[in-house]
Amino acid sequence: GLDVDRMKGSVAFNGFTAFDGVTMRLVSPHVALAHALGLAGGWTITPSAGLRGYRHSVYGNHTAPHAGLVLAQGDTLAARVNAARGLNHPGLDAALLNAIVPPLAGAPDSCRDLEPERMDHVELGASWLPAKGTHIDVSVFDDRLANRYVFAFPPAVALPSFTNLGRYRVRGSELSWQQQWSPAWSSFVGATLIDPTLDDLPYAPRRALAAGVTWRDGAWRVSADAQAQSRMFVLNRARADGAPNTAEVGGFGVVNLRASHALNVLGPRGEVFVALENVGDRRYGYRPGYPMPGRSGQVGVQLGL
Repeated sequence: GLDVDRMKGSVAFNGFTAFDGVTMRLVSPHVALAHALGLAGGWTITPSAGLRGYRHSVYGNHTAPHAGLVLAQGDTLAARVNAARGLNHPGLDAALLNAIVPPLAGAPDSCRDLEPERMDHVELGASWLPAKGTHIDVSVFDDRLANRYVFAFPPAVALPSFTNLGRYRVRGSELSWQQQWSPAWSSFVGATLIDPTLDDLPYAPRRALAAGVTWRDGAWRVSADAQAQSRMFVLNRARADGAPNTAEVGGFGVVNLRASHALNVLGPRGEVFVALENVGDRRYGYRPGYPMPGRSGQVGVQLGL
């Protein structure tokens, strides 16, 4: 495939143009290949690999590879390992800040010397179907970000300027269990544990749990789900070196209910439904000062083509 992005923008304050950005163009070709090989005893091994190239009009040329391997025993057991690199190039935000932040006047083009931010991801996982209707999946992962671009001041740099300085690491694990108890009843539960090296890394709760149960009988379907997570920081950490993130929301737990009745006249996936969200009327939010709704309900019709 081939992706082409073109970016241009300007900023005005009270009708006065403070910044008129240069045009940035990013051309990104990518290729990937996977092939399954049969082994003895019903086992298969599937290697995969790919490469994405980046040709940026300001930040030069870079590449990001990825590779993986899956070893499977039919549909019962599969072990996997994969590694991937992702790149994030500075956008017009860097050029804007370089132009309007007074201390950066001594290095007006320092943002042009930046490298793209780099995320290296490694994951090990396994899926297991020990019995009919049971699906268990477990994984551990390690993400390392380097070259976060920030504007810094002496003594971190010789002159106030943009530089690639920030870095952090996130280690975590995930576990999920799906169970079909009978033709009518099914359930799922999933848990995620995250251990970031930055205490104020946004959107990285240390613990998160999701669970649900569904009952089906003919055209009827009734489901309940719950989500719980620990406190977390949110929004973005400022691009200034050493700037703390102080936007934080507390932990919460929310339960939702939904009942529906399928109607063929509305299409293959058509239905009428009623839903009740935040049954416990919990007060929570994903951004300080912007609480999510309390207990609320919906009645609707869904058309399926």
